Amino acid sequence: MIKRSKVRPYAELVSEKLSIKDIALRVVSFYRNLADLNEAINTVYVVSERPSLYESIDINSEHAVIQLAEEILFQNRADIIKIDGILDPTVDYIRLGKYIFFGLGVKLGKTDLLTLSFRFIYKNGDWAKSKIGTVWMIEECIGNLEDSMLYMEILQNSFKIKYASMKVSFYEESISKEIGKYKSPLGLVSFYSNPDYEDIPNNLAGLDYLHSDSGRLLVLKDVDVFDDDSDLKIVVLKSLKLMKKIGSVFPGYYR
Repeated sequence: MIKRSKVRPYAELVSEKLSIKDIALRVVSFYRNLADLNEAINTVYVVSERPSLYESIDINSEHAVIQLAEEILFQNRADIIKIDGILDPTVDYIRLGKYIFFGLGVKLGKTDLLTLSFRFIYKNGDWAKSKIGTVWMIEECIGNLEDSMLYMEILQNSFKIKYASMKVSFYEESISKEIGKYKSPLGLVSFYSNPDYEDIPNNLAGLDYLHSDSGRLLVLKDVDVFDDDSDLKIVVLKSLKLMKKIGSVFPGYYR
């Protein structure tokens, strides 16, 4: 029986002026490192309602970067022509103030292992954010805390991260509404960059802290979301309680 992962990785990236080829280079590097999580992560395919140029891309191939760049351009070409007025864009094109969208999937045999959505934009603002979101992930990809920590490390080595979280896969409308009051909710593991989140307290009970030059990694203590008998609601309520404490001393933590 296929089981979805108990966590859903999410990341907000620092806004950067990147060409389509630059984006492809970082994404290929990211997937090459993800192979440490699961060796099946060596081939990606485009997830789109539009047709694709390539049936799949071998991320270890010497042609992986240019093939992915061509695919990203192909998926966004119509919008670039129509909205930006660029009639013949190339992979060196830098889209300013508009999004570059694409989705990539990985299979484990015939089973969907991991599907991520990518959104890049060179613009700052509450709603204009470069993001990597999880559409689908099963336990074979991330099935324990060690995998979660490794994923966060790979993210930081591949992209400039503003905020990232391994969100617990639990939904209840009233609780989700409360969590929605915060800009960057706590997950099982969360990364907060400097200086954007330097006002988050360093001594909250219930959290372990790992410091780096670029920010801090916060890990929920004394929880095991990956146990089949774990109550994910209790874990989410614990994180919500901690978020309220953060918000009480750091007003910028609220939306």
